[in-house]
Amino acid sequence: MSELQKLQEEAVRLYRKCASIPSITKGTISVKNKTLTINSTWSQRNLELNNKRTFSRRFYYSLNDDSCFEDGKCFEEKFPRQIAAEQLCCESKSGQFQAVLRKIPADKNNKEETQNIEIWSSGGCLKCYTSDGVLDKHGKVNDDDTFGCFTWSPCERYLLYAAEKKLPKASSYFEVKKDEKTEDKVEKGNKFVFKEDWGEQLVGVHVTVLVVLDTEKDEVKVLDGIPDNISPGQAIWASDGNGVIFCGRDHEPYRLGLKYCHNRKSGIYYLSLDGKSCEMLSDGTESVSFPRLSPDGNKLIYVSRMLHGPHFCCKKILMYDWKTKTTRILVDEVDQPENGQSSIHYYFCSRNLE
Repeated sequence: MSELQKLQEEAVRLYRKCASIPSITKGTISVKNKTLTINSTWSQRNLELNNKRTFSRRFYYSLNDDSCFEDGKCFEEKFPRQIAAEQLCCESKSGQFQAVLRKIPADKNNKEETQNIEIWSSGGCLKCYTSDGVLDKHGKVNDDDTFGCFTWSPCERYLLYAAEKKLPKASSYFEVKKDEKTEDKVEKGNKFVFKEDWGEQLVGVHVTVLVVLDTEKDEVKVLDGIPDNISPGQAIWASDGNGVIFCGRDHEPYRLGLKYCHNRKSGIYYLSLDGKSCEMLSDGTESVSFPRLSPDGNKLIYVSRMLHGPHFCCKKILMYDWKTKTTRILVDEVDQPENGQSSIHYYFCSRNLE
């Protein structure tokens, strides 16, 4: 074996070793019965099949009476669980139900990729909703970090998520009519009309809507009352379950580049489920994201930054008080990081928010 071949084999070995190191992509934290549970999703290169493996790892931490970690009381599931087809997953607060958004690849039966929503209990799958069934009132369900959301209502009956708005079918001027029943639903001549989307890694995302799935009546409702000039996403339930809080991205001046350009205008909104009230809670002069409620539901925390300027810059954390209807800065921007720390700080504000 020549020296060049030895170097090539060594390079391949090192690359294979580095590629096998998994990286975390997302995670959720929940607390129940003095146990803190961390559900994490990981991604790992699969060089043999030239794709990525996706798997989950779950960690358990015991808490004492003061809700602090107990030394040595950490447990992890023995083996990771591969979740290649799962796009989103959420567990109800009681732990009784789990909802899964699953990708169904195209095959000889499916001409194109579709999605199902499954409802699971400890005994197995209770219900499965398909794109050509209950879910046909909207387009693809968003599973990205920019618009995606997937959360149970406080009563554990409804599931909230974001999806692409269903548009009328379009055809060319020269297409032969095939079905008289659907003629009135087809926009003739619009098949190749340009539709602006949100850019890199969000190609195909044009206008989003918020959807509520009733798991008892097996019905889907696309929420009304959202202004036409914004695309909603990152939605959560209000504490009473009578409304939702979401981040609305402005369509103007244009949609392009949202994934890596966080300097686009947006607002935090509260929408009642009946669609009669849609109120902006932020001041509308900045780019905001990631609304979260405090455990008592009285305070809303979200991240904010100035418009325009650098694509990535330091953000501040704001707190909106539901009772006083006022907003104050919880963590301000950091102009000069101390001790070499990053200028972007992440804080978990889960308690003692006064």
